[in-house]
Amino acid sequence: MTKQDFINWAKSRSWKEDKYGHLQKTIGDRKYRFKIGSTAIRYEVQVHHASTQYSKAENEWMRLRSGYLKSLYIAENGKLSGLK
Repeated sequence: MTKQDFINWAKSRSWKEDKYGHLQKTIGDRKYRFKIGSTAIRYEVQVHHASTQYSKAENEWMRLRSGYLKSLYIAENGKLSGLK
């Protein structure tokens, strides 16, 4: 799979490109994104860390799965496969 093939597949499923070129989607109250590199894709979720007396509240991206573009493919059911 090429990078452009992946982007076309994701955009056809309502993923929106952000200002950094990554693809994001909100499902319920969670934000998900595909972080697109030159050879790999990372599937991430945004998590919120509450403030404590030692740190401020912040949002951070946590990796759920990842895979190389050469290993990714679209299965017969139309879903992305190859992420580990």
